[in-house]
Amino acid sequence: MKIQLLALMISLAAAAPSLADMVIDFNELSGYTDATADGSYLNGYGFGAATGSWSSGGATFGTNQWGPGWSYSNVNNTTTAGYTNQFAAYPGTDVSGNGNYVIGTGFSPNAAYFNLSANLQAKSIAVANSTYAGISMRDGDGEGGFGKNFGGDTGSDPDWFRVTFTGFEQADVGGTSTGSVEFYLSDFRFADDALDYIVEDWQTVDLTGLGDARSIGITLDGSDVGPYGLNTPAYVAIDNLAVTAAVPEPSSMAMLSVALVAGGIAKRRRNKRQQKIQTS
Repeated sequence: MKIQLLALMISLAAAAPSLADMVIDFNELSGYTDATADGSYLNGYGFGAATGSWSSGGATFGTNQWGPGWSYSNVNNTTTAGYTNQFAAYPGTDVSGNGNYVIGTGFSPNAAYFNLSANLQAKSIAVANSTYAGISMRDGDGEGGFGKNFGGDTGSDPDWFRVTFTGFEQADVGGTSTGSVEFYLSDFRFADDALDYIVEDWQTVDLTGLGDARSIGITLDGSDVGPYGLNTPAYVAIDNLAVTAAVPEPSSMAMLSVALVAGGIAKRRRNKRQQKIQTS
């Protein structure tokens, strides 16, 4: 009996857990640091931002004054140009239309990143431009600014702006890379100018190519580069981070409970037999 119970417990422990899909939509977050006429946000990278982090659904995002960092926001402003509108997403709202989204910024590869709990594996993510970057690419930054209007005066300049998601096997972008996924937030390299675009709404990006990443960094790069680096505002909006969570099989847990109970009963019976032998 003891050997059989031991074998059952070992087989149950070795069994792979089941997988459950979930979406981290950030809508439970509150604790905003700032409020405007267009909505509220947590300042994760602007002036006065605290060095720290915030979490949602098993994903943890860092904050730093002047970045790299991440803010969550529900600001709906698609018309105001410039850095004063750096906490807004170009689609206006989050994917659901009435919740939070996240804006990330970082000026060097993988400087802005987020960590995932050990039981989570990234599947996909909703991505869009920030309003700051979107308007900059559409209109240029004007006199005293850095960013050009994409396509230039003729509309044919081969401009582009891209975010790359890179997975890492350890938290805080540590260890080796588990893979990378690129997404173009704007692309004016087509021979037919009519195909040129700036992403204005939410697009779903497949992250399964990152494998079992414990952290995911972002790299923002593009064609409009000057003496100080990228001229296009280095911001990206994200929402609806879909993950697969490893959870125990209910049937396996029930069988393990039965095994443990049976083991306890068998042990008590052996103890009683030993007591009878000792008293006889």
